[in-house]
Amino acid sequence: MVGKDIRAQVFHSIQVKVLATFLLILLPVYVLGAVIFHWTYLQMHQQIIRSQMALLNLYAETIDDEISRIRLLEYNCINDDDLGQHRTIHKRHFSEQQQPRKARITLLIDSREHTASSRQAGPVSQKQIC
Repeated sequence: MVGKDIRAQVFHSIQVKVLATFLLILLPVYVLGAVIFHWTYLQMHQQIIRSQMALLNLYAETIDDEISRIRLLEYNCINDDDLGQHRTIHKRHFSEQQQPRKARITLLIDSREHTASSRQAGPVSQKQIC
């Protein structure tokens, strides 16, 4: 009986009753807090995903618009009459500038061919050079 009295005293003590009451009151508050935290986490996660998807759609539309705009500008540039005239003038001017260069290249090629043919003919003595 002495063992039962000790257990009865432990369960009937004021400290155990206060602790049990404290846990019974605060445990639902903690559970409710955890549930609200989890629900808030899911809501924020979904909101971030929706926001990122909207931003991604905006970027996709923007890049499509920019590609269309660049294609239109490219088409306008290709079919522009003023640029076409400038292109033909530039080609004519460029070919006129290349004439002296072409002449120099032709001279270099001829001199190399002459040098190659003289090497094939044999060594040149000093008397032949002078």
